[in-house]
Amino acid sequence: MKKKHLLIYSIIICVVYITAIIIFAANIATEKNKGKLRTQVRIDRLSGNLKRNIEKNPVGSNQFYNKLNEDIGELSDFKYINISVNGNTIYIYPSSTYPTENSNSNLVQSYNKAFNINNNSITIESELFLLRPSTIYKSLRTLF
Repeated sequence: MKKKHLLIYSIIICVVYITAIIIFAANIATEKNKGKLRTQVRIDRLSGNLKRNIEKNPVGSNQFYNKLNEDIGELSDFKYINISVNGNTIYIYPSSTYPTENSNSNLVQSYNKAFNINNNSITIESELFLLRPSTIYKSLRTLF
């Protein structure tokens, strides 16, 4: 009788664990599939907001930097971001690294945008995660 109960409990535990692994894999696959569009929208929105910010606020002012930090938003999406005005870096994250030439990862998307506003040459170099580490962490936390 006890062996029968043990077998039933073992089967239930295995089914729950396999279901959790399937849900984890589905979450990761969904995030990766949506990553390309999400990163494109994110960088387009950032460049549009930066254009408006430069038109309204002088570069280097407190209002400019406050709005820039607000426009960049959550930094966990970025592997790297460098914003330059007239060749001078005004924002870099993380400050200790630079983009690698061999960044052929299929989990990172690189973007380079350049435009001119008010006689200022603006350059945005960025690498965004297609599959964010925070998403992997949250999915794994849910799994266990």
